[in-house]
Amino acid sequence: MEETDHDYRIEVDVPGIKIEQIFMYPDGHSLSIAILPNHLVKSRRKLKLHEFDASHLKSYISLQDDADTLFMSAEYREGIVLLQVPKTARPIKKKNPDSGLLNAVS
Repeated sequence: MEETDHDYRIEVDVPGIKIEQIFMYPDGHSLSIAILPNHLVKSRRKLKLHEFDASHLKSYISLQDDADTLFMSAEYREGIVLLQVPKTARPIKKKNPDSGLLNAVS
């Protein structure tokens, strides 16, 4: 993670992964990144996901209090996801573990 005056820049290496397999979403003060397996099976209008698969990956990136995930942007280039997370003048409050998610965006 690289910090500038106005944002945080993050590079995530995902070689051999198609952009359609990558899902990212903010979760409090972290960014969740999930890589779904490439062999999703379609069968008569139903989507089946093989639940136990070694090609599934989920990772979390901790973010600073002033990271504004609502306005983050992402770009995918040749197996690398480039994220740009702007800073906010009003830091997001940390979530209370008993209160559920704060600012969950899907």
